[in-house]
Amino acid sequence: MQITINKIPFSALEEYPERFNTTYHEYDELPSDLKALEPERTASDLDAILREKVYSIFVPFIHSLRSNPPEHHSFPLSHEDCQLLARVALVALSKDNRRVSEVHDIDLEILARRISRTVPCFDGTRAWFVRMETGSPKNGRGGVGPFTNARQVLESICTSRRAYDYLKHTCSTPGETDTLHFLPWREDIDTSNEFRMFVPPSERVRAISEYSTSGKWATLPREKMEEVVRKMLECHDAFREKAKAGAALPTAGYTIDLHCSKNKAEGWIVEALEVNMFGAQNGAGSCLFNWVEDGSWQKMYGLGDELELRILYEKP
Repeated sequence: MQITINKIPFSALEEYPERFNTTYHEYDELPSDLKALEPERTASDLDAILREKVYSIFVPFIHSLRSNPPEHHSFPLSHEDCQLLARVALVALSKDNRRVSEVHDIDLEILARRISRTVPCFDGTRAWFVRMETGSPKNGRGGVGPFTNARQVLESICTSRRAYDYLKHTCSTPGETDTLHFLPWREDIDTSNEFRMFVPPSERVRAISEYSTSGKWATLPREKMEEVVRKMLECHDAFREKAKAGAALPTAGYTIDLHCSKNKAEGWIVEALEVNMFGAQNGAGSCLFNWVEDGSWQKMYGLGDELELRILYEKP
């Protein structure tokens, strides 16, 4: 398969930010040819997709690819827990200093203690990465970690606009719940080394994007970059084999986030990190592509014979 490397200048990202990392498009925004591939999603359809718990289902298969699978703990957030966090986040995000609401301080502390009693994580000696089932609080005060206590986790969620949006959606559906996932913090995992692969219903991968805005990959020689892409495809193939043996892959497609690093002894190492939803009307960001723009969505939906990799130029 031929690989095209498309380098996007930072100036385009700064001048036209709305053209990148798009999510949750209305059906009317979709080009007519795309509508033929992606049916209209009703509110109940989107709720059903969220209820599939894609992360919970597929994270065991991702971990099984590693020679030393990581410790993994989860904590169920009830509908009432989600409502509490959404109320606190609404107050925290409305203030410039993003302080967590003192009105619900006792409620938050009670929830934090419940988490600490339930998951064997916070013993004072280890740090943790945390995400919700629906997504991560990466733009919260504590990001996704490292966390050493449960209260830090809740404060990051309550100061994250992303997490608040997820919580609002969960709270809008009676009885809907979420889950907190805890993984050991890894210093070697760097967002600047992450890529997002778009896997359409046809399973034909034709779009991969740099995940962050670091621009560090633009200086890598073409033959080395192509080698990394092939390693990513191999990692995805291994994941699919594992997943198909134990679960049904999402029929609507999915995105898979991959971490790429180099080891002197082993060369390029690619690890799968997580699986998320796929499609213009869903919540997975398009990174350097665009879910509805001509030239982007065709690649994301696996059309054509060439695989396109999009990376950023370094900042001047």
